[in-house]
Amino acid sequence: MTFQKRKYSILAIGLFALAIAGLSIADMFFQKPYDGIASSYTKGNLAITEITPKSPAAQAGLKPGDLILGIAHQIVKFPSDAGRVLMKQKIGKTISYLIQRDKRIFTIALKLGKYRLVSASYYYYAIIGLIFFLVGLFVFLFKPEDPAATLFFLMNTSFFLFLVCSLRPYSYYWVDWFVHSAGTFSLFLLPAFFLHFFLIFPEPKPWISKNPKILYLIYSLPALLFLPNFLSYFIKFSSQPFLKYWPSWGLLVLYFTLGIFSFIHTFLQAKDHHIRRKLRVILWGIILGLVPFIIFGVILGSLLQNSQYLLVGVIPMVFVPLSFAYAIIRFQLMDIDIWINKSVVYTLTTFIISLFYVILIATLDAFTSSRRLTNSPVLPFVLALLIVYFFNPLRDRIQTLVDRTFFKERYDYRKTMDEISEAIISILRLDELLRFLINKLRDTLRVSHVSISVKNPNGSNFQVFSEDVDDDPGSIGAGSALIRVLSQQRVPILKSNLANLPENRKLINDLSALNSELTIPLLYENHLIGSIQLGARLENASFTKEDIQLLKTLANQTAIAVENATLHQQLTHQAEITRDLKIASEMQDHLLPKTHPSIPGVEILSHTIPAQEVGGDFYDFIEMAGNSHQMGITIGDVSAKSISGAIAMVAAKEIIHSEARDHHTPSLVLKESSERLYGLLEKNMFVTLFYGLLDMNDFSLRYSCAGHPLPFILRTKDAAAFQLPRTDVRFPLGPIRPFRYDEKYISLKDGDIIFFYTDGLVEAMNRKGDFLAMPLCRRFCRKIRAVHCKS
Repeated sequence: MTFQKRKYSILAIGLFALAIAGLSIADMFFQKPYDGIASSYTKGNLAITEITPKSPAAQAGLKPGDLILGIAHQIVKFPSDAGRVLMKQKIGKTISYLIQRDKRIFTIALKLGKYRLVSASYYYYAIIGLIFFLVGLFVFLFKPEDPAATLFFLMNTSFFLFLVCSLRPYSYYWVDWFVHSAGTFSLFLLPAFFLHFFLIFPEPKPWISKNPKILYLIYSLPALLFLPNFLSYFIKFSSQPFLKYWPSWGLLVLYFTLGIFSFIHTFLQAKDHHIRRKLRVILWGIILGLVPFIIFGVILGSLLQNSQYLLVGVIPMVFVPLSFAYAIIRFQLMDIDIWINKSVVYTLTTFIISLFYVILIATLDAFTSSRRLTNSPVLPFVLALLIVYFFNPLRDRIQTLVDRTFFKERYDYRKTMDEISEAIISILRLDELLRFLINKLRDTLRVSHVSISVKNPNGSNFQVFSEDVDDDPGSIGAGSALIRVLSQQRVPILKSNLANLPENRKLINDLSALNSELTIPLLYENHLIGSIQLGARLENASFTKEDIQLLKTLANQTAIAVENATLHQQLTHQAEITRDLKIASEMQDHLLPKTHPSIPGVEILSHTIPAQEVGGDFYDFIEMAGNSHQMGITIGDVSAKSISGAIAMVAAKEIIHSEARDHHTPSLVLKESSERLYGLLEKNMFVTLFYGLLDMNDFSLRYSCAGHPLPFILRTKDAAAFQLPRTDVRFPLGPIRPFRYDEKYISLKDGDIIFFYTDGLVEAMNRKGDFLAMPLCRRFCRKIRAVHCKS
């Protein structure tokens, strides 16, 4: 059965019950001859099963168990026969009844009375029944998809039929038989609906979900126990009248007791105080309304066969529907609050305006001598203008009053959301903004989980920040199903509204991975910059349309705040980088040699052009103590840039400078320097280095290389420039454990030019993508020699 067919079928049952109850109430107002006897067909005779107190039959001395053989000199065997005979009589007429009591047969005179609603108690039963029905119908109309709402409506409808149809006076007429049958049927169904409802409200018991077949047992027992009531039409119960009623009353006591204890267990197990507040009102309503009914109306009323006890038991039953109504209005039970809110507001507004209109008209009539003013067509026009002018301000004031009185939590919720919207505009740090939003949303909405995703500046993915913003955030790929749907549809996604279809599977998996029941996109200038993920509500409530609308408004403010905070973060980060680069540049410039050592026979030229504001390149000249004709030459490059690169450059320069003074062989200088740098540098950081020892005593250069580009040398009598011979071991310093470096030796001659450089020159390319290192170095060396020769 489709949802719509199921909904209309349940409504049809309710309307049918309403029609039966209406027939019962309407029938009570028609005057008909009445003797106060309830009878049934038993073993071929019409047996008296119950007599209404103070009725004509009670005054005549008839008793339950008597057999009616005839009325008004006509033989009767069925209740319908008695009804036809009585309809021919007049109210107030005295007629004779032929009675058999035990084995004695006699006649008795009975004065017919009026069959009409004469007691206030039936009015009260009908009013309580109608309250039950209206509360149940209201809940079902607004939550027809909820099984608990459906059961609540059926349970309340059964209460309605029981109160209106079962508790009316008995008679022989077909209407009475029909409505009493409906009341009896509802009396058997009512306990099953009651127990079933409190087994799944506010959420199903775990063992019910695991063993749904138990529900068949709950409903099959009333069907089996209905049999004795059916057999009562064929078996005489004169000696034990209670036996006719014990199946329905016994089942009612059993199921009501189990249902009440089930609800008490649910209340005690509820951990959240908001849930306990909602359930406490209903719990007290059930205890105050049903416990007296069970004790007085069912047990004592049935055992003592006294309807006065039934009245005492039924009077407090009004607490049951009123407690549900109060919980729905005050605590938004079953999430039925938006319509109530608007209804109360507009009803009060209309009432106040109507009251103002009546008072104004009455005042004008009282203080004016003629009716010209009140009869003037100008007056309604003026009043209409006043109503239009004052309607919205009056409605807003009443809205605030109603919110504070009946919807205090919702009022506080909206107020908090407004405060959040105002506060986030002034927060410029992204981490503070996200922490503030996550904590506020979790506490205000009372959800199990809150996370916020923010798009990375490079646009590769979305970082997900949860409760602890300081932890390393997770990420959502830019190509994920969730990001794709949010980017395309740009509307909130409620997980419970997604059908379990193959095309939604990836999206549902993404939402489950984020523990998200509701996802709100963050849109800035119509572009997705992030999203808010909210987990399930703690009080087992669902997100309402008002919740989603408020969150959409908050998301718009949040998107602006996130964009401002991201821009502020980028500008701050850029300012920090600029400051760091300036410091590193000054540090690097300070560490590079300002003057060149004076070595006889050697001319030194140097210049540094960093590719960035701060590079890792460095060079140094090391004068050897006690030997003015020797000089160490160091040129290197640190893989890191900025502050970390500058610090590493300082460390490498100082270590090499220290080792060069202690050791005179380049290979040993590199080995010892590598020993000291290993473990000192950060992960993935290394130093390339060329170290050469220039000795002008024998015009030689002894050198070792640790991954650095080899210098070019231009001989005096050779027009071509070529690189120095390669060493066998060329691993950079730092990343691996040190080992012995080898070294090379080259003889120099007067006029030779040695050109040292770093990888910035090696990596230089032209527009075609060709490396320029070798041609450029050779051309540069020839140009230096030409200049040197001219000088």
